[in-house]
This record gives sequence, C-alpha cells and structure tokens, in this order.
Amino acid sequence: MKQPVYGYGHFEPLKHYAEVHLLLEPAKRGSGIQFKSACDVNQLSVSHQRLIEQHLFEKSHKGTVIGAPLTDVSVTLTNGQAHEKHTSGGDFREATWRALRQALLMTDMVLLEPLYRVEATVTPDLLGKLMQDITKAGGETDAPLIRETDVFLTGRVPVKTFYDYPKKFLSYTKGEGHLGLSFFGYDEVNDLESITAAQAYDPWHDEETTGDSIFCQKGKGYTVKADEAAQAMHLPIIKK
Repeated sequence: MKQPVYGYGHFEPLKHYAEVHLLLEPAKRGSGIQFKSACDVNQLSVSHQRLIEQHLFEKSHKGTVIGAPLTDVSVTLTNGQAHEKHTSGGDFREATWRALRQALLMTDMVLLEPLYRVEATVTPDLLGKLMQDITKAGGETDAPLIRETDVFLTGRVPVKTFYDYPKKFLSYTKGEGHLGLSFFGYDEVNDLESITAAQAYDPWHDEETTGDSIFCQKGKGYTVKADEAAQAMHLPIIKK
C-alpha cells in the first residue's frame, strides 16, 4: 500500500454484535504484517483486543490489485466495541476481516514480485551481453569487478523474466561461465498494467472476502457497502 488508511467493520446480524476500527500503514519491505493496539481498555477489554489480533492472523488476506496475499502492513486497532449480551464467537472475526478489507478497498495498493540476486562470472567479451540481458529482463546491475581473466557481476532481476535464463547462459558461455541465482526479496512490479489486464481481478466483487458491514434495524440485518461503511459506524472515528 502507498499511504495510511483507516478501515471500519461492523457485524450485527440479529443477536450478534462487533465493531472494529483499524489503521493500516505501509511497513518496511519484507516485514510482513504486524499488529498493535491503541484502543482504550475501558472501551474494549484486553481479551477482545487479543481476539481481534488472533483473527487478523488466522488467514492470508488478499490485496486489491490482483488478489495476491497482503504483506508489509502495520495494523493498529484504534477502536472497537462489543455488546454485553449479543457478542458471541466469530463476531469479532467477521468485524476484523471486514474492517481490513474495507481499508484496502479505500486506498491504492502496491503489487510486489519476487527478485533473484544474480552473481555471475564471465569472460570480459561477454560482460556486455550479460548486462544487457539483465536490463532487458527488468533488472539492474552493480559495477562489475574486473579481474585478470574474468569479470564478476552482481545484480537483481525479477524471477518471472529470468527463471529460465540459466539455460541461455550455459549456451552462450559454452559452459565456461558461472551463474548463481538466489532469492533476494520483493520489489514493486514494473509492468503493472499488463499484469492487471491479464488477471482482470475485481476486488469489489470477490465472493471470498468483503469490505461490506452488516447492521441491524427493527430485528433485521442489512448490508452497508464498503464505500459507505465509515459513516454508518456506531463508534466515533478516532484518527491517530
């Protein structure tokens, strides 16, 4: 994700109740998902806050670009509410997942892809070709280390454009060079438009996850869509 965003989830079919407010913030690349609470224990008990944390990590959550797993996000519980009589098992699960999804639908997401770290040794006459191939594959190289009889080159390149490169490398070096590929981490994709066009993922109509909230009026539950959920919450909106 590109910037902080608040998310709101309410789950109140008849005889059920839970409301959860979250703040999502971009986190350090490779850090995964973290959780912390800034919610007053007088507003929501410690046990309920821990339950929200537990539910957050019960499953992998989808991003909104192509439905890829969410990562590198800091989640802060800002507010929440239970009902003395009607809150039961699973209510906070529903409210938490809906709050998270509602937040994601309200912001721009970043799509990441895995990278290889490249370590290669070639003769000087093949250095230009190797560097050109890495660049064409969407990667980048460090300054080459020129030695007496060969050149050592390091760099980073997307896995999807380079996974079959070892065969090509073996062919044009005639087995005289060395190529090592290892997992480097993740970085933002550089061809987002073509990827999203190919996947044609619609985050607003994903049947497996929803940012909509459920409220109750006159004994009947009704749905409030994700883009209108914030205005329908029972608790005041707290900005951290």
